[in-house]
Amino acid sequence: MESLEEVNDVEEIEKIADNRYEAVLLAAKWSRKLNAERKAKEELSEEEEVPQPPEPKVTSVALKDLVEGTIKFERHSGQRKSPA
Repeated sequence: MESLEEVNDVEEIEKIADNRYEAVLLAAKWSRKLNAERKAKEELSEEEEVPQPPEPKVTSVALKDLVEGTIKFERHSGQRKSPA
């Protein structure tokens, strides 16, 4: 398994999506989900006084998950409608 620092290879990330902007959107959406889960977990553990070890940044985890294929997504094949 590669380290989080090695995930920053743009060419590897571009292989997953049609372009780098789509990859950024996918990673951002996944990051928000991971962050919400982490915050919920922190709220539950606030009552405990046991210090937790630092976790990697959610954006780094999201990029790693994107490259490893953990994130599943669908492309909707629809054409934009022109205004009438």
